[in-house]
Amino acid sequence: MGQNDIFLTIDPDVLLKRTNVIASYYGFEYLPNFLNGRKDRRKKTTYPEGVDPKSMDPTSAVFAQFLRTMKEYDVDPLGRARFFWSSNATPGRKTPKQLSIHLHIVGVQKSIAEALLLRTFKALVQDLTKEEPIVHVNSMGDADTLVRYSRELGNFFSRNSSELSPQTQAYLRNDPLEALDHLLRYEDGLGHRAPSPMDYLSEGSRTQLEKLLEYLEATKTQYKLAPHLFDRKGNLSETNFELVTSAGPIVRGGRYNTLASKFYEEGGYAIGGVLRAHTTSETECKRVPKKRLAAPIVFVQVGPEAKRLSLSLLEDLRAANIKLMQTIGIESLMDQMAVADTITSPYLMIMGHKEAIDKSVIIRDRATNSQTIVPIDSLIEELQKLK
Repeated sequence: MGQNDIFLTIDPDVLLKRTNVIASYYGFEYLPNFLNGRKDRRKKTTYPEGVDPKSMDPTSAVFAQFLRTMKEYDVDPLGRARFFWSSNATPGRKTPKQLSIHLHIVGVQKSIAEALLLRTFKALVQDLTKEEPIVHVNSMGDADTLVRYSRELGNFFSRNSSELSPQTQAYLRNDPLEALDHLLRYEDGLGHRAPSPMDYLSEGSRTQLEKLLEYLEATKTQYKLAPHLFDRKGNLSETNFELVTSAGPIVRGGRYNTLASKFYEEGGYAIGGVLRAHTTSETECKRVPKKRLAAPIVFVQVGPEAKRLSLSLLEDLRAANIKLMQTIGIESLMDQMAVADTITSPYLMIMGHKEAIDKSVIIRDRATNSQTIVPIDSLIEELQKLK
């Protein structure tokens, strides 16, 4: 299936409104609002040598354009964790025929970034289609993995050279991944017998994938390992994913640290995804996504157990219309508290390792520093009492 296939049709104003509501809940900021606050830091930036969005697949092109914007506005992908959403539908301008929604997380190395991104997209797709999507996931691993896998893929083609079409042989002279991509798209049979990169993952990449799968299982997310889901140009490393409904794939994305290293000498951590849809109207969008308003509660979590439990808990709280701000994508407690200090919310909700084991949270009144331990079973009822 090609990345240009589109299986969703929607009104652009509805798409922007629903994305803003859901992405904001999960901690994503509307990118134009962020950039408007940093105009004084903008410096003109060109694409690095060898990076041309016009020659990339549509998803990688979005990532390249985003990285150039981050470079222009002096955002370090190795620095503070940041969460953005944007769209090619701009309020006040004519809507393009093909709509896209982009989610990006920069500055987060661990697989909590993938888990949060997939959870957000899953909620958005469910809201738009009224259907729970299945996550297809693969890992291309790190640079060491790719070297081993490319070598084994070359051996596979050598062993099966008599079955290769002239077109596949032409791609093979350039890159084994391009040859495999051609086989999977246009020639049934041989391509699906090819080795999987997941069999050649380095220890670090294997741990990264295992942690992501733990998050998906903890949140009861339907997923399927897709060993031949990859970017043939090698711009995506580690996690590659799709969200698929009965109509077909709606979201495509992955971790693009490899691409980030072409923009930043020190490299960087970046992961993103793109949802694509046809528009029902090409008139200009009227809705301007609002800046996030302060919520009465800030929710911080410490440790992997708390992060896992919190991902599921957030969905329950959203369904109950509990308004809160959360920092689930940020690992460091110090960084989470720094974010909390910028938000004028009267209550702080904390879950650490002990609370995760006990299935409870701490609710702290920030004015008096008094705090209460609340079991998760009665949490929604207690939060509904807070003003």
